[in-house]
Amino acid sequence: MSNRLAKEGKRFPGKWLIDDRGEATDDPRFGVAGGGGSIQLLGGMDAGHKGFGLTLLVESLTGGLAGHGRADPKEGWGATVFVHLLDPEAFGGLSA
Repeated sequence: MSNRLAKEGKRFPGKWLIDDRGEATDDPRFGVAGGGGSIQLLGGMDAGHKGFGLTLLVESLTGGLAGHGRADPKEGWGATVFVHLLDPEAFGGLSA
């Protein structure tokens, strides 16, 4: 989306990115490769706490449930993964 908006000369509806100086911006040029910026947490400046909570939840689930923490020695790939599969038939049935 950043590429499209930048090419069209448009901006994001909110300050969803961080520029190369660490300031919040709606300029999509900072969201493209080589733009020097970064995307903000989920919710941006309006509700950035949502990203923090989501990050904490993901870290808790992947680290704790996968049985590998950040303090453990690295053995090859250092990421932790937790996969939770649900059977829709057990809840609402396949037709739903």
